[in-house]
Amino acid sequence: MLAGILRLIRSSKDGITPRDICEKINISKATLEAQVNRLIAEGYDIEIEEGKYYMYSYPENLTSHEILSRIDTKWCGRKVVCRKESVSTNDEAMYMAEEDGRGNGFLVVAEHQTGGKGRRGRVWQSPAGSSIAFSLILRPDVVPDRASMVTLVMALAVADVFQKLT
Repeated sequence: MLAGILRLIRSSKDGITPRDICEKINISKATLEAQVNRLIAEGYDIEIEEGKYYMYSYPENLTSHEILSRIDTKWCGRKVVCRKESVSTNDEAMYMAEEDGRGNGFLVVAEHQTGGKGRRGRVWQSPAGSSIAFSLILRPDVVPDRASMVTLVMALAVADVFQKLT
């Protein structure tokens, strides 16, 4: 719900009425007001002017609703857990996949990682405020000897996005 509200307010250059938001995501006006107040408390600069919501700025903190409001995928990253700190997003994702049965495309994100694991068991850290770390649960329908290619394809996709954005 929060992601939908953010997406609608952010994408409307000329503002959007509370009624339009309520109709598009099927919520009551009271629920919308409560959720907008929650977003304002989180640091979003959202104001209502002439009966329309406008967003002027947003906080730098990472939340699942912030991520979800900015992606448009069919399955990848549609469910997200965000942490301020994690020992290892990879360990968390593996636990969630094995113990909780989280499915394909589940994303674990952390602003700070203290014991990340890279290839061949190499340990690395991501200092607070310098990066984000994430792990994505993938259950590809490929033969095992082709599974290592998934990492390469994902890395190329991320590089392509960064190149387009910068």
